[in-house]
Amino acid sequence: MPPGIGVLYLLNIPPGREAVPGPVQVNFREVSIPPGGSTGKHCHHGQLVGVVKFGTLTHYAPVYPGGVHVYRTGDSITEGRGYVHEGRNEGSTPLVLWATLAGRLRRDAHDRGTAPGRR
Repeated sequence: MPPGIGVLYLLNIPPGREAVPGPVQVNFREVSIPPGGSTGKHCHHGQLVGVVKFGTLTHYAPVYPGGVHVYRTGDSITEGRGYVHEGRNEGSTPLVLWATLAGRLRRDAHDRGTAPGRR
């Protein structure tokens, strides 16, 4: 796992109790991105809800008019599943994002013990 990223909370909901069919996994992470850094282009297999703890996140995604939106300290962000996007720190100070990702537990993820959307 990259520095500054850690799984702080993991919850597996038993079958029959979930809002979506199948086991669900919820991960909370604090993501730190230095000035000039990036998340890299990626997508999720679940829903992400986040808050910019401090700094400025420039978010490139096809869901915005013009393909880009800027989030500042205290702003919340949601990312749907299945589309490619990238977060960048184009500012001069570190960026810290609190992110919660929820999604169905994929069979391959369960077998390898990885989070949804990560291989």
